[in-house]
Amino acid sequence: MTEVDNDTNSHEISSERRSLKGPQRYQKGCSASGVNDDSKLKSDPDPSLSSGQNWLVDEGAQFVEERYGRNLDLSYAAESKRAIRRRIAGALATRNGPNQFAEDIDSAMSAKELLGVSERDILEKWGPGCQFYGNGSANDLDDLERRCVDGERFLALFCEFPGNPLLHTPDLRRIRGLGNRFNFAVVVDETIGNFLNVHVLPDADVVVSSLTKVFSGDSNVMGGSLILNPSSRLYDKLKSTMESEYEDNYWAEDALFMERNSRDFVSRIARINTNAEAICDVLKASDLGQLECLQM
Repeated sequence: MTEVDNDTNSHEISSERRSLKGPQRYQKGCSASGVNDDSKLKSDPDPSLSSGQNWLVDEGAQFVEERYGRNLDLSYAAESKRAIRRRIAGALATRNGPNQFAEDIDSAMSAKELLGVSERDILEKWGPGCQFYGNGSANDLDDLERRCVDGERFLALFCEFPGNPLLHTPDLRRIRGLGNRFNFAVVVDETIGNFLNVHVLPDADVVVSSLTKVFSGDSNVMGGSLILNPSSRLYDKLKSTMESEYEDNYWAEDALFMERNSRDFVSRIARINTNAEAICDVLKASDLGQLECLQM
């Protein structure tokens, strides 16, 4: 709750206290300016405690800030969007060089809009058509290659890596080769794997991801990201289209919540990976796991 002087008039109070959606715990503890007071994250060392004990106190403060921290004020929506972009770019920079994707990450323009195509049902009923492959298998890619060799032309191929919910993983290297050979764009959705775990950018022209799931992790906001591969043969054209057509219509409060939720996404993904591996070990060691191995 924002603090005001007793003599502040009602107009000033209403302008300071802007209602925010979401859990009440996200709206507590702001300074008078509405910005998080980072000075409270670390406490002054307690002379009665050892250095190790003081470290635990600071770690506890950091955990509380990351998990139950305060949203920025609405006036900081633009800064929140930049923070989200930098967070994603920072994750990619560990593999692709620092900051080269920072300007190519946007969270509103869809890949279909960027490439000038509509949704699948519209394409099938009124547009030039589309071909749906439900398994992403080698047989599916054989059929796609045969169609291309016979003269059919495709604007883009959209795939998940891995697929949801069966986790089928298409052969991205082969898809990339077909895209180069027959001149179509490759768009990869890596939401399930997420960009910290799977490295799909070298084989894609565009990478899209839902930020609603593990990146946010709190089930109270929706969003998405779109990343252009600067090494793609289509990069200049796609970048030019984005610069001329992109409109930032990501809702301000959604940006504030997405920024707050994602502050600890790297450590959360590490825990998810550890827990998922432990579950897999348990299942593999069980009778159910042995039966699955026999069926495969």
